Amino acid sequence: MGIPKESLNSIKSVGNIIAKVSKNNLSILYKLDKTKKIEDFWSVLREVSRKLVGLDLEKAKVRPTALDELIQLIKEDETQWKEIRDLLIVYASMYYAIGSRGGQKNE
Repeated sequence: MGIPKESLNSIKSVGNIIAKVSKNNLSILYKLDKTKKIEDFWSVLREVSRKLVGLDLEKAKVRPTALDELIQLIKEDETQWKEIRDLLIVYASMYYAIGSRGGQKNE
């Protein structure tokens, strides 16, 4: 079935959140990459949400409600959580790389 194209914005936004909270702690990104069970995935998302509390949301330019959208997307069909995890890792890594270069996007 795959992820609906409309849902990619939510996944991208959560990837951006993960990149921002990983700025001083890359272990979150590595933990997400190593998740093998959905319970571990939820645990990493819980950690991300706790780190989100300490971010200056305006400065970080993140959309916290994307976490809710992501949760709803996964709860609709939990069999697709690994595909969502993989996309989150790709987007989080991309946003992390962009952020570590001072916002430069090289295409």
